[in-house]
Amino acid sequence: LVCDNTADLIRAFRDWPTAKASFATKFVNPDLLELDPRGRTRIRFSVMPAGDSRLLDLRTSPVDRRIAAAADFLDAGYEVHFNLSPVVVRPGWQDAWDELLRQMDDVLPERVKRQALAEVIMLTHNADLHEVNLR
Repeated sequence: LVCDNTADLIRAFRDWPTAKASFATKFVNPDLLELDPRGRTRIRFSVMPAGDSRLLDLRTSPVDRRIAAAADFLDAGYEVHFNLSPVVVRPGWQDAWDELLRQMDDVLPERVKRQALAEVIMLTHNADLHEVNLR
């Protein structure tokens, strides 16, 4: 939304037969659907449980909107993957992730699921960083 750099890169990579662009996003930008990436750009939608997202994903597209957009991006010629990120280990974290994964299974069309891969990114933390965050 700020510049044309993403569009320029998608256009460049679609014509390079031995290279593929890949980027992660927490924002659904419908303008990207018009760029004809020809399978040469991978978009990785970052998702996390809704409760965590309300605390950690400020000024981003809601997680359910990112999930719902996956089929549109696949149909527009993107390879679509997911970053399960960040996984915050806290009381109830496993139940929250179970709910999110079930939501994804319910919402994503089979054509998205067949080609999608996922990367799990754990939130790392230590005592010193905890003190900084408390301050």
